[in-house]
Amino acid sequence: MSRREKKNINNYPNYVDKYREVTSVLRDNEGYMVFSEIIDKKLFYRKTNVKDINISPNETGRRRFRRNIHLSILKKNIIEENYQGELFMYCLHSLKQDLLLVSEFSFNKSYPHLIVNEYGQSIQPFCKESKKIFVNENSNKKRTSDQHVEGSQGSRTRGLVTALCYGENVPTGEELFKKFGGRCAYTGKILDINDRGSWQKDHFMPASAYNPLSDKNTVLTSKDANQSKNDKHPMQFLGCEKYEEVCHLLGIDPKIYDDVNYTLNDYVLYYFNDNFDDIIYKWHFEINRNKISFKKYLSSEISRLIKRDIYGRHKELINKMKRYEEKV
Repeated sequence: MSRREKKNINNYPNYVDKYREVTSVLRDNEGYMVFSEIIDKKLFYRKTNVKDINISPNETGRRRFRRNIHLSILKKNIIEENYQGELFMYCLHSLKQDLLLVSEFSFNKSYPHLIVNEYGQSIQPFCKESKKIFVNENSNKKRTSDQHVEGSQGSRTRGLVTALCYGENVPTGEELFKKFGGRCAYTGKILDINDRGSWQKDHFMPASAYNPLSDKNTVLTSKDANQSKNDKHPMQFLGCEKYEEVCHLLGIDPKIYDDVNYTLNDYVLYYFNDNFDDIIYKWHFEINRNKISFKKYLSSEISRLIKRDIYGRHKELINKMKRYEEKV
């Protein structure tokens, strides 16, 4: 089978013989490339006068920027050392060659060349719409449209609060395989550490309730089990006996989370309330720069907290968020 006839296994669009822009790189609104650098924990965006680079397309016609290879070109052509404007990208899978705001892309720590804040958090090189059509539709069919949104703005905004509160202490795959004996914590299925697409790191108590991906809250699961659990309370999903078994493996007291009707992490939310001005600034101006999408997200997050705060512990925080929403 020749290179041009190679089967596109993932059903992504094939652009062989069609011109494509260089993707996987940040840009300004005119398409000039921008790259990020973190110096003394402060993030800087460097704007360049480069719009295109001589990058050979791969077998499907895509032209992907690779930081370790092409960054040196950008560093020689900086025209603005501290760029403050909006950031855009071309989507890796989109049928159209339109510049899209970074708010149209999902958060993912796997792309260090697309860093968007000083905590090293980055975005995926394909937009949310393409992710839904070409990625989630094929490999993640159990997720709802609301959950697709949850995986982008929700993870990066709530994730910032948990990271600030607890620090970054996510266990490695090797550590999880050792802790759980190479088995899915929920089903007992034997997993292969070398088959990265078959296993995942899951929040035992859900991330949507401000729980961190930490040593005491991260479990090894199969991909299917993780998707089935979604953001349920683990006792509700597993039953009492299995729930206590997993708690034991995590080294936590099962009684800590024995209320199946409540999943919010009070410690993180009290921290959020105490540091509200600093955190809401980071939410608004460093993670969600698009005013319209941020206002929509903030409104949704307020409604989410009101619904989950069944004991009224976080009214003060919710009221602060409401007042800020009025000013956006």
